[in-house]
Amino acid sequence: PLGSALEAVVAPALLVAGALDTRYVALGESLARELPNARLVVVPGAGHAVALERPDDLLHHVLEFLDAR
Repeated sequence: PLGSALEAVVAPALLVAGALDTRYVALGESLARELPNARLVVVPGAGHAVALERPDDLLHHVLEFLDAR
């Protein structure tokens, strides 16, 4: 539904979802298809609270994303 609006977003985007939170994994996959410069990371062993459950993994992916810019 938001296809054309999302396609207009040119800024790089990092999407993060916990593998155990299947609803947000599916949402992330959908958004990653529609945002032209998006990268989806699915963190194993994490649910909805990735920042609390796997903070080191999240930090790794955020720093990797920022370094690529």
